[in-house]
Amino acid sequence: MELVGVDISSTALRHARNHYDDTICVNVESQELSHIFKNRHFEYVVCLETLEHLFEPAKLLQQFAVLLKPEGYLIASFPNIAWWRYRLDLLQGKFPQGYVLSHPNEHIQNFTLGSFYELLKGNGFEPVMLNGKFALPWIFRPQRFFVQILRRFPSLFGYQLVVLAKASQNIEGNP
Repeated sequence: MELVGVDISSTALRHARNHYDDTICVNVESQELSHIFKNRHFEYVVCLETLEHLFEPAKLLQQFAVLLKPEGYLIASFPNIAWWRYRLDLLQGKFPQGYVLSHPNEHIQNFTLGSFYELLKGNGFEPVMLNGKFALPWIFRPQRFFVQILRRFPSLFGYQLVVLAKASQNIEGNP
């Protein structure tokens, strides 16, 4: 299996270089991945905490769909703006504490589970599995007794969600 790391930051790639077979510095909003990877196709594309930073995340998803093999999968994560604690902050008129690293403007997009699924489905993917980081309010402690509640309401209790999605077979350019 070949591991290729792609990032806009040459510094991040320099730190990651020892963990990948190849690293490529790319601005995914202005460069076509299909041109960079020519006729190469991948079993998995992993896109963690990225789509919310892009002006046009749909374009990147369309590029991923073309790069994946027919049996390929996308693994994508995003911070969930609909997490219960963020909802409370928004109800109080505050931007959610802990939602960003340094400044509210760093996220160009804000996703809920529903809006993320719509984005995926509209751009060549079908969600297959959901996981993430889940946290209940303090009144539901200890958490291990409330696993079913966490899983039943992932948009309410998941602050970081990870989606496994299958590429649709009808994407042009997909082998």
